[in-house]
Amino acid sequence: MRTLFPQVVAIGRTNSLEYLLRGLDPYTEYAIRLAARFGLDEKNWSEWTPEEAVYTRQLPPSETVGNLTVWEEFILSDPYLRDVVLLWELPVQNRRGFILGYHIEAVQMEGTENGAVLKWNSTSTWFRVQRLQRYFPYRIKVAAFNQAGTGPWASVPIDDQTIAPAALEWVQAAALTTTSINVTWGAPSQPNGIILNYIVQWRKSGEEKWYEE
Repeated sequence: MRTLFPQVVAIGRTNSLEYLLRGLDPYTEYAIRLAARFGLDEKNWSEWTPEEAVYTRQLPPSETVGNLTVWEEFILSDPYLRDVVLLWELPVQNRRGFILGYHIEAVQMEGTENGAVLKWNSTSTWFRVQRLQRYFPYRIKVAAFNQAGTGPWASVPIDDQTIAPAALEWVQAAALTTTSINVTWGAPSQPNGIILNYIVQWRKSGEEKWYEE
């Protein structure tokens, strides 16, 4: 709906056929009309011209998207990966232009520093980030953009899902020589994290002391 902001500008006697309106709001529709006047008497006004509608130019949004929320969906076929579904709302105020879409980033956190950055764009207010590493923390960021640029980022953390691994699937031991035994095993079906190493312990039957590698 058009909003009319009436303003009478007296520019005095002039041959100029232009005037610069200042102090207007960005990306706002204004209705412009003009009349000429001779003398100070109100009856000396000309007829008003037809209204001319015009928008001021856009600026990048100055407000973050609202209510950024996430939930995770684990991938049964691959225990190391997960999908993350994002939902958010349009900036309530200060869009300062027509929102064309949203920039989305997933920043892998490595200690106190940022790691790899994955980037996408979306024109809707939800997005599925597919196949993120399950056992690394991330920071998910979303920012609205318009023709003039990108607004401030909203962000939420995604936790590392690492917990203690499940037990090994199986263990087999076979004597190779008179002084050696070869041990093999199956990795846990639920590693619950990145397996860094395995510990092998052994002892002589009847003894209490365990040795390990």
